[in-house]
Formats: sequence, C-alpha cells, structure tokens
Amino acid sequence: MSSPQTIYVAGDGSGDYNCAGKSDQVQINQALQFVANNSEYTTVHLKGPFTYVIDDSILIGNNTILEGDSTAVIKLANHAGWPSMKPLIQQMGGKGNNITVRGFEVDGNYEDNREILLGRGYYNVMYFTYCNNVKVYDMYMHDGNGDGLRINKGSNIQFYNNTVYKLGHDGLFALRSENVEAWNNRITCRTNSALRVWNSNHVKFHDNVIDSFHHWSAGGPGIQIEKGPDSSNQTAIVNDVEVYNNTIYNSFGPGIWMPDYDTSTSIGDQGKSVHIHHNIFYSTGTNPSITSIGGIVANGFNGTLIENNLFDSCYGAAISLTSPPEYIPSGGLFKITVRNNIIVNTQEGITDPNGTGYAAINNFPQIYDLVLQNNGLYDNVRGDYKNCTSTTDIYVNPLFADPKNHDYRLLSVEGRWDGKKWVKDKVSSPCIDAGYLHSDYSAEPEPNGNRINIGPDGNTIYASKSGSDGSTPISSEPSTAWKWSNKIKKYIERLWNDAGNDIEIIPNYTIVSPAPAQSAPSIVNETQITTSVSYKESPSIYGERIVWQDYRNGNPGNASWDIYMYDITASEEVRITTDESWQENPEIFGDRIVWEDGRNGNQDIYMYNISTSTETQITNDESDNTRPVIYGDKIVWEERLDSGNHDLYMYDIPTSKEIRITNGESDKLDNIHPAIYGDRIVWQRHAGENHDICMYTISTRKVTQITKNGNAFNPAIYEGRVVWEDHRLADEYDLSSSDIFNYDLSTRRVTQISRSGRAHNSAIYGDRILWYDFRSGNDDIYLYNISTSREIQITTNMSEQEFPAISGDRIVWQDYRNVPYNADIYMGSISYPPAADF
Repeated sequence: MSSPQTIYVAGDGSGDYNCAGKSDQVQINQALQFVANNSEYTTVHLKGPFTYVIDDSILIGNNTILEGDSTAVIKLANHAGWPSMKPLIQQMGGKGNNITVRGFEVDGNYEDNREILLGRGYYNVMYFTYCNNVKVYDMYMHDGNGDGLRINKGSNIQFYNNTVYKLGHDGLFALRSENVEAWNNRITCRTNSALRVWNSNHVKFHDNVIDSFHHWSAGGPGIQIEKGPDSSNQTAIVNDVEVYNNTIYNSFGPGIWMPDYDTSTSIGDQGKSVHIHHNIFYSTGTNPSITSIGGIVANGFNGTLIENNLFDSCYGAAISLTSPPEYIPSGGLFKITVRNNIIVNTQEGITDPNGTGYAAINNFPQIYDLVLQNNGLYDNVRGDYKNCTSTTDIYVNPLFADPKNHDYRLLSVEGRWDGKKWVKDKVSSPCIDAGYLHSDYSAEPEPNGNRINIGPDGNTIYASKSGSDGSTPISSEPSTAWKWSNKIKKYIERLWNDAGNDIEIIPNYTIVSPAPAQSAPSIVNETQITTSVSYKESPSIYGERIVWQDYRNGNPGNASWDIYMYDITASEEVRITTDESWQENPEIFGDRIVWEDGRNGNQDIYMYNISTSTETQITNDESDNTRPVIYGDKIVWEERLDSGNHDLYMYDIPTSKEIRITNGESDKLDNIHPAIYGDRIVWQRHAGENHDICMYTISTRKVTQITKNGNAFNPAIYEGRVVWEDHRLADEYDLSSSDIFNYDLSTRRVTQISRSGRAHNSAIYGDRILWYDFRSGNDDIYLYNISTSREIQITTNMSEQEFPAISGDRIVWQDYRNVPYNADIYMGSISYPPAADF
C-alpha cells in the first residue's frame, strides 16, 4: 500500500492507516509514530477527499513530512474543550528538527467552538517549541480560534505559499526565533496580524498579500514587528528585519506596527534598523475603535529605513511615530528615515480625527528625528506634515496608470510596464528620476536618468523609463512584487467568475439591477432585550417572542450555553433549557422553539412547546445534528456524515416522520445552512470550491439549483423570494467582498440588493430584506424594502451589530455596544410616519 518513504492515511479504506471521521488523530498519530520509528520512511500523506476530525493533538516527529492532498481536511471537533496552548499539530518531544507540513487544509471549526474567545491561545493550528528547520507551505488554514503557525525559540523557519483566512490570532507568530522567512502567502486577518515576530531576528517578510476580514474583532495590523522585556531571553536582538514587496490593504490596524516597549537602554537599543521597502499600502487602519492606525506606526526602532513604498488612502497617517520606549537610544534620538515613498489621499482617523490625516506625523519630536527625503506627497486631507518637514519632498500628482484599480505604476512617454509588455503614455510622471540622489538605481532599465524613481517600482527592472532610447527590460518575467503562487492565482481566478454567466437551471433567468435605493423616512425604536454580562448570540424572533443562546450559566473553558426567551408583551425573560451541556442555534416559529443540544455526547435536535411547557428530543442517532430551522409543523437540520459532509433532514411533527432531503454521501456534496418557508427548503450546496444555492419543493420532491456562479452563501426564503450573500464581485484586491442578492421565483429574476461589498447574512420577511453591513467602518443593520425601493439604516451605533432576524415590523440582532466581546440582544421596531400632505 505504501510507496517508498511514504505512509498513507485515508478515509475510504485505501490507506496504510484508515480513519472513520471521528477521533482521526489516533490513526494519523499511529502513522507518524511509525515514521518516527523507521528511519527509511519520511512522510505521512493524508489522502483526500476526506475530512479528518480530531479531538486531540496530532504529534509529528523529527525528520518527518506531514502532507496531504488539497482535498484532505483536518478539522477540529465540535466543542473540543482543550486547554489554552494545546494546538492541533505539535512536535512529539521537547525539541524538534526538520519538520515539514504541506499541501492540505485545516478547518479550525470556529463556528462550533465559539464558547472560547479568539486570541487567547486556544486551538492554534500548529505550535512548535525549540524546533529547527521547520517548513509550512501550500496549506489552506481557515476559521480558527488561534494562530496558524506559532513557534517559540525556533530557527530556520519557512512559511510560504499558504492561504490563511479568518484565523483567531496571527497567521504566523514567531517568538524568540531566528532566520524566519515568510513569502507568497495570501492572508486575511480576523483578530490580530497576518505575520508577527516578537524578540526575533534575521527575519524576511516579502511578496505577501494581506487584508482583514471586516469585523469588529479584526483589530490587528497586517505585519507586527515587536520587541519587549523577556526574562528568558535578556539579550534579545532585533536588528535584521526586512519587509518588502508586500501588498497590505483594508487592514483594521496599521499596515505595519513596530512596538518596542523595552525599558533598558542596554537591551532595548538592540531593537533597531528595520528595513521596509517596495510595499504597497492602501486603505489601512480602518478600525473604528483604536487610534494607533495608519500605513506604518512605529514605537521606537532606531535607525529604521522606510523607502520606495506606496501609501494610498491610509487612515490616520501614512507614517506615524507614536509613544516611544522608556529607554533612550545611543545618540539621544530615535532616527527614522523615510525616502522615495509616494503618499497620497491620506484620510483622517475614524475614531478620533483630530490631529490626523497627514502624510507623516511625529507625535514626539523631542524623541524622534524623522528624516523625510525625496518623497512624493499629494492630496493628503489635512496636509503633508505634523511636527516634521522636508526640503526635498515634491508635492505633485504622481500620475499613476490606474489608481482606481490599484495599478500604481508611473505613466511614462518612454515606457511603462503594464504587467505584460512595455507601453508608452502621452505624459510622464514627475516621480520618475526624482528620488534620493544617493539611492541605488542600477536595477532600473535604461534609459533611467541615472537616478532612482520615487515609488514601489524604483530600482526594479520594471521602473518606468526616462530618456529616449526605448530600451527593453532586463528580464521578461514579472517582478517579484507582482508574482503570486499558483495556489493564490487559482483562488483569485475562482473569485473572478463572470457574474453575467450565472445561468440558473430554470429557463429565462435574468439578472437585473434594483431601483436606486432611496432614503426612507422611517423611525426605528431600539430596545435592549438582555442586560446580563455574558455572551448572547444567535437571536431569532417570531411575533411577540425572541429567543437566543446565552452563556450566563457557563464557566470559562466549557461549552454551557442555554436557550432563553423574551416575551415582548409580558416584558418577561424565561430560561428554556437547564441542562449543563450546550444548547445552541435556536429558532422559533409559533409556540415551538428548536435548537441543537449536546447533552448526549453528540449534537441532537430538541424542540420545546411553549404552550405545554414540554421538551421533545427530535433526533436520537449518534451523528451530529445541527442548525435546525422550523416552519409550521416541519423542522429541517444538517446531519454530519462520516465523510465530513452534511445532509439535510426534515421532521414532520404531526406524523413523527423523518425524511432525508439530500444525499451528500453518494453525491459527495456538502449541504449546509438550510432555511424553510411553506413548501420550500433552500440551502447552500458545497461542491469542491463552489458554493451555490439550491431549493427543494416538499410536495414534488424536486430539487432546483438557484445559482451557478459558485459564490453564493447563507440563503433565506420568504414566500416566492430567495435571498443570499453573494461573493461574485470579489476580486484580487478584495477577496472578502460580498453583497446581498434576491431571486424572485415568479419572475425568475435575480436582483443585486446591496452594493457596498460588505454585506453579510441576509434575512427576509415579506418585501423586506435585512443584512448587516460594514460600509461605515463597523457592522450596522440595514433593511431594503422591495416595494418602495427604499434602504433603511437600522443601527447607527459605532460598535458592531450583527446577525439580524425579522418578524413583521420587529428586528432583532446581537449588539456589542455595552461590553467588549460580549454581545447583547437588541430589538428595533420600525414605524413609518405619514407622508406630508401638500
């Protein structure tokens, strides 16, 4: 079965070790132990397609490769309950050497482990200590509670060609380590940074694409370079860090943050000379809750050189020097040199605009010597300098090729590289040949004016030309600043599916634009439903009753959620469940409440009848049954299969009959997120990399595929309308872009409802469509009335309001305005004043 040097693990019986979709770390660890004990073997290979569910850590030994097919998925078990700093993958012993992890997917299963707060050390994907020669590449890691790769006291660390999406802390976090390199990664942050080092040296971060998921919890920088007091490493040196050729955009925190909080000159002064060059920063610092935002924010790090970068529309400042360390560097001042950069369109800070909106800000001129040389500054909202100045900067439009699409190459009459070939423009940028006189320009193609260009292409083989001889570039290959891995390219290509080709199975399917949204003269009266200091999530409403899941009776580290109900008419709160295990994801219809329940060791569906005060167990098999929805006498839910996929089941309450709706096991499809109204069930079908919306008609048992673009998520249905969250307009600069779409079953038309690119989790009641939207820098609730073509902003508080539900004129949501990280349930009642009589 095994090939030379390789042991295979599978879920279909074809491996040397075979898994069943539960506690799969047992067989994986047996395979890894075999390799550790037999030196002629080097590799454990996880075969796909299969989801390996683990409820304990995977242990990898020295001189070992853990690899897998791209369709092999390691997934954390639901409600794992592990202690902090226990990772999914770690080394076998106290030290490690020559460890490689490559090629497969890791699902951190955040949704089913939400009882643990993000960024607190829980469920890191990998955590290695005292390990040398560690490689992690070609991985897809997503939806976790902790770090992607966390390494402490390691050396020779390589992290490359990975896709990291919405983990709970850092993508890579190296502590007290040396020779750390990360490149060609595509990282979307959720809670902290993409790449981070602490008291580490000989570091290179280059050719990465980094952004943030737009959510209140995505509060960190793109890259973080950190030095601080360390009792276990008193002589930490951080004087060889290079950051280059990265694109960082839409970060919640600064694009790069460099905090040095050492207190001793003898130790602290060893944090210095960071080199940041040839990076592109745009729209960084979008967090509405913090003030230390910008393109680059530095706290210390004497001798840092920032050159040939591009800063566009950064919030706060492009360069901001803030609270210095307590020690004084040799020479008396922290010297930061900023040269050959282009800084345009700097915006005021969102939280506190006072004193912001400048290209460069020196908040402590008595501490910092900020040297500005030959930068190009233009259209910064409050001006170019605060507590600093320059005699060599220029103040002109840099004349980019296509700034709206973030092509920042400089126009040139003699030659500009357009990504494929050299083209000639009618005008030339004033930033050509305008750089620092003593900067190296030798990599620029001739004619180059014997002087470096300002901006990120300065001193590269694709710098825009000066002179008149029209010479060709040195190389026919794109510069490293524009090269991405094949894995990232494939990801981008999938997101670039042509929206106009989204042809539904039903004939005469067309896509139309909505009528222009009008501001609505409406009144929204808010009511705070919950007041206890605990987590409250997943609200649902029907008529006069609201239900949600509540953690007030839980303890740190366990999963004790309960279901609560609020009666609007009686102004009375009622605890529905009292079992010590978890009860989650409640839904209500009429006098029935359904939820998923963990009291039996797995997840079952339960129902509570409010009128009779009786509780009924709906499912009693050993599978995990989750995310129930209810309409009338019918309950629908997901059941997890051994393969890791899900099928949908329906339960008819009067007949006590259970019906299987989908057959994901034979179709190898994942069927999730069901919704029901009347005779129809809709859900999200996951096939390979495609996510589409399907519909099942109960009376005819007919399945209809609503979308075919592969980017449709989280459907809802009311009468003849289906709505969903759609990512078809995402592009390489904004992978998380999403809007709300509506399909009318009678007219067979799809309408794009929102246009912010930041709309999520739609709900519908009658002709009203609801979602939460990040367009203003935080999540707010919005409503669109189909009949009147009116859009209403329901919430305006600067905190986060998310996951709305609607019944009639009442809307409920979870709201973070009162206690950080602890949501409350709020209700909004909509009323429309009578039109004026003229």
